[in-house]
Amino acid sequence: AVTMFTDLVPVLGWDERTCPAGRFVLLSDNGVDGSFLIHHFVSLFTKGGHRVQLVAVAQTFTHYMLAGRKLSLNLAAAKEQGSLMFTDGLSPETSISALDTPPFHEAYSSYFSSVLAQAKSALSASGITCIILDDISVYLALGAPPIAVMDFVHELRALVKLNPDRLALVVFMHADANMSAAWRQLYAHLCATADDHLATSGLRTGASRDMHGQVVCTRRTRQAQPDTRTLHFRARDTTVSFFAPGNAAALL
Repeated sequence: AVTMFTDLVPVLGWDERTCPAGRFVLLSDNGVDGSFLIHHFVSLFTKGGHRVQLVAVAQTFTHYMLAGRKLSLNLAAAKEQGSLMFTDGLSPETSISALDTPPFHEAYSSYFSSVLAQAKSALSASGITCIILDDISVYLALGAPPIAVMDFVHELRALVKLNPDRLALVVFMHADANMSAAWRQLYAHLCATADDHLATSGLRTGASRDMHGQVVCTRRTRQAQPDTRTLHFRARDTTVSFFAPGNAAALL
């Protein structure tokens, strides 16, 4: 099977046979688009025979379906078979579209509650279910209070920790330098509570023709200090390759 992310396996220690159950994984980007990592986790759990609850407010199902094809993944079939539960936050029928209209508080509270209820319903299914929030920055951009978003993620994380063999949580957000103080506080909280953090950014040395950015992978283990590794990456149309810094000539 084609995969974009074989180079991440030795770093993260996860493959289709050992999906990260019981963990909260934070994905963030600053200056470069890091949303390609979302596709990694959709592929990882789907190909591993598990379920994915994809809560999408940044992209449409068509976007994910086309990206899945590049990974030899048929998300339309997965959705039909029930292994992919897709919550389309961009459709007019979904309450997220009402976030910027009154009654505001009722809109986002109802939306967050429905996502949480769907996550709880996944506990009745066999195997692992990975809950993926494809961009919580959208909630903030629509005006949801950062404390409400923080509570929402915290509730999902608590559900995962109560069911470590059944659930996993992956959350993506933008972490640009110009984010507000409240947004920055939310980001700092998520960084402190995540088991794993994959932070995508531009290269410290500036733009490069051969490399498009770097991913700093921070993993909390039972050791006192978290394990941190930096990878450079090059993105092409159907693949993303990762390299040890200064080692662009050879894959890890």
